[in-house]
Amino acid sequence: YRAKLSGKSEVPRVNSTAKGSANFKSQKDILTWKLNITEMSDATGAKIYIGNKTENGEPIIDLMKSNNWSRTPLGIVMNGSISASDLQGSLQGNSTEVLKSIMSNGDTYVNVLTNNHPEGEVRGQIKLSAPKLNQTNTANMTGNITTVAK
Repeated sequence: YRAKLSGKSEVPRVNSTAKGSANFKSQKDILTWKLNITEMSDATGAKIYIGNKTENGEPIIDLMKSNNWSRTPLGIVMNGSISASDLQGSLQGNSTEVLKSIMSNGDTYVNVLTNNHPEGEVRGQIKLSAPKLNQTNTANMTGNITTVAK
């Protein structure tokens, strides 16, 4: 799962130079995650919400609860893991399988809050990542190049 974060994805839009990406990996009943944000020096919150890209939804996971983040010369890096006990709000008491299903449907987003933008400075809809394929280019008899997945 992956999300690209920017101020233009906030509802309403926010004028910010900060940008980021969030990556989630499924490992049985746990999701590990990493969040990279550039052009941001401090965050007051980072959460996953239920909601589509046009609405402000309900927070279901507090990513800063893990308290595993650091400043870099370019911005902020955070990482952690999500288990069923981390689910809040309407997902409390559910399994991470329920969360993964909602994430796969594009009905969740990551929102990073700051002092200047307490409702969120950068936001991105979580989407299922396409699997990476190894590719090679082969030329057929007419000289056209065809890409073939291995």
